[in-house]
Amino acid sequence: MQVINPYIECMRAEDHLLFREGATVYLENTLISYILWRDGKFQKENTQTKKTDVIVERIITYVTNDMVFIPVNVIDIHWYLAVINGKKREIQVLDSIGSFRRDDVTYILQGIQRQIEITIKEIKDLDFIKWPDLNILSWPVIEIFKKQMQEDSVSCGLFMLNYMEYWTGEKLTDDITQPHPISITLKKLKEILDVSKPMDKDCFNMAVRMIACEEIT
Repeated sequence: MQVINPYIECMRAEDHLLFREGATVYLENTLISYILWRDGKFQKENTQTKKTDVIVERIITYVTNDMVFIPVNVIDIHWYLAVINGKKREIQVLDSIGSFRRDDVTYILQGIQRQIEITIKEIKDLDFIKWPDLNILSWPVIEIFKKQMQEDSVSCGLFMLNYMEYWTGEKLTDDITQPHPISITLKKLKEILDVSKPMDKDCFNMAVRMIACEEIT
């Protein structure tokens, strides 16, 4: 999780990854994914006004984008991607091991639905949304990959990040295969990221991505 979020932040900084085949995309991070999972599973009531403001802001961000990409973690042993696709009115699941139990997606969707209901109470007029409706629990869950793509037991995080980077809502724009190991050492990469050294954004992004690949695998 510690390296996945920096990678996601790098993707957020790339404009072309936020607009895909005419659709706008929001890339969520792992912390918020966990909060949504927790809220959906344990149904904790929100009693904080400040937290309500954060919830409303989050949901407005979601519903004003065509797609929301959410990293899903299965009890610290497996990663996959869930996509709220408002253009197709469906929840798309991209998992490198193929079809699997989706309890975690259900909990996340329940968490989002609860936050949608909070937002509706705060903002009566939501005519500006891009989604066809706000009852996402009624949207079908579609398994994009039926067969296993992952050949080992450790690269699911890399597959998930590749899905976040290349999924358009219809297809992958790159051929996703089993990731190859990176030969450069983690120590050397961390030296590259020394804050005292000058570095342009592209080099920084590449270094973070390489560290993510090294640590995830």
